[in-house]
Amino acid sequence: MTEQDLTISAEPILKRAGLKGPFQLISLKGGANNQVFEARGVNGSVILKHYFKHAQDKRDRLGTEFGFCTFAWSQGLRCVARPLLMDTALRIALYEFVQGSPLKPGDVHETDIEQAAHFFTALNAHRDHPDAAALPMASEACFSIPEHLHLVAGRVQHLEMLMGGSSIDGKASDFVQTELKPAWQRVSTFVRAKTSPDAAEPLPQTDRRLSPSDFGFHNALRAADGSLRFFDFEYAGWDDPAKTACDFFSQVAVPAPMDFLDYFAGEIVRDQRRPVVARARIRLLLPIYQLKWCCIILNDFLPTDAARRQFALAGNPEDRKRAQLEKAQQLLNRLAEPGAQNR
Repeated sequence: MTEQDLTISAEPILKRAGLKGPFQLISLKGGANNQVFEARGVNGSVILKHYFKHAQDKRDRLGTEFGFCTFAWSQGLRCVARPLLMDTALRIALYEFVQGSPLKPGDVHETDIEQAAHFFTALNAHRDHPDAAALPMASEACFSIPEHLHLVAGRVQHLEMLMGGSSIDGKASDFVQTELKPAWQRVSTFVRAKTSPDAAEPLPQTDRRLSPSDFGFHNALRAADGSLRFFDFEYAGWDDPAKTACDFFSQVAVPAPMDFLDYFAGEIVRDQRRPVVARARIRLLLPIYQLKWCCIILNDFLPTDAARRQFALAGNPEDRKRAQLEKAQQLLNRLAEPGAQNR
């Protein structure tokens, strides 16, 4: 669907949202999975998000994100954009247009970590609300150490099948075989050895939490008053809070300083049955999730994921592959030592 076709198709839902035409769609940077626009009318703007769909990707990105935002907003959380309307046939959702500036690497401070932790804890203060039970499992939700290991093992194995179609594809394949795979074997062996019988059991429902997923400062805007607004919740749902913390500190676009790991971990597990054990679980899993993010960064080399990136992003796919391979190499070089208590 061209941008012009999308504008014409979206006209009815934009009018239902209270905008008056003529309408203009202005493409916004940032989304790597979907197309995001400022939909501008003569009397204001909203965010229009056009969601990716592929036969081999069964995720309900639209329903998950809109449902999560609806729940958060209904419980009084205003650090997310207000959800307005959605059209499942067109795979379109409208959200409040939020003014703010993207965060940059090195631009994350203690107050930002505090705001992120508060978002998580404020969201989960309502986890016993009846509407929370209707929210789905997070994408790739895991509730035991073996499940975490199985998840990342699958990603590594998937990348082992990379074919060297071009020069950069060949370099990515070499990286997987000679660097990523050995690192995975070393880290996973350590984690298995340190996993107690208790940790091998699934977390009870009382210790599961609602997670924004893909949670980090790459998905945030800073308002003029310094407050943060978070977005992109298409993977959100119920999950292990350890996974939330590990993902949060494995993001590479706008990294969360590792100095704040203990604070953040302590905040999001403080109401667990055994918070000390929960914090140790985060430390144990951190290198596993850093490896997972190495794999995610290399998604551009996989056919379905490359199609999603092409849907959402302009530019030369080969150039993007080169940039992604460099990021994966850098993240692997910063891999936390298994069992390390300090960075």
